[in-house]
Amino acid sequence: MKKWKNRWDSPRTETSAIPVSLKECKNVIYNIFAKPKYAKLNITKRAYIKLMCYINLIGDYEISGFGRIQDGTITDFKILKQEVKPAYVECDEDAVLEFIKSIPREELGEWELDWHSHVDMGTTPSGTDWDNYKNMSALRGYKQFPAMIVNKKQSFTLINYISESNHENIDLYITGEDITNSEIDEIYNFVKNDIKSNCTKTISIQSKPAYPIYNNYWNRSNTADEFDDCKCKSCGVPLLNSHELTTGLCEDCELAVAETIGGN
Repeated sequence: MKKWKNRWDSPRTETSAIPVSLKECKNVIYNIFAKPKYAKLNITKRAYIKLMCYINLIGDYEISGFGRIQDGTITDFKILKQEVKPAYVECDEDAVLEFIKSIPREELGEWELDWHSHVDMGTTPSGTDWDNYKNMSALRGYKQFPAMIVNKKQSFTLINYISESNHENIDLYITGEDITNSEIDEIYNFVKNDIKSNCTKTISIQSKPAYPIYNNYWNRSNTADEFDDCKCKSCGVPLLNSHELTTGLCEDCELAVAETIGGN
């Protein structure tokens, strides 16, 4: 239908009707029939142990970060500064920028894997996950990237996120190199300190445990905004998980107490 212009209509200026940048549109079009970048990925045992340490040491909270892929093999994981919660993680743009600045320029392209945990839930991406992948795709110039979700049961979902309507599964294989207990201990201690340095969480204490020795600890304020507000009664380091909050001691001090009692 043709619309006649009324002579009393105010004069107006017409502009382009294209609502997106041409570069954005072109990248979306490229991705319609794009092939997945990875059909399979390997992961070293060191990287696998490190990932499992992050997921288990954070307790009943989700945690997220980036993974490094070198020649088709996942070799390392890192986390950002973040606020961890039972059902999601909050990272801000400053944390992402800080992470990018910490990586040598020649390595930055290798840190392409986006990962987060689902604690004890299944690893199928949630609606929030798909929204986050869409936003991450936009930040990456609509270029495909690998994304992983993993839980404490060691269940994985690993995909190539190509576009909102195009994503393909990636097979994951653990490499066969040996790893010693001392190497595992080194990874464990690094991750424990990394979490204490970069993760904050809100802790709600709902009831008192049946341990009279810790009454003074449990009579303190029953909320804490950060790890540093819940410290070990012996050495003063921030308490990390629900077990440490129950005992009032960090893992190392609890072990020292047990060894002292056992020695007596």
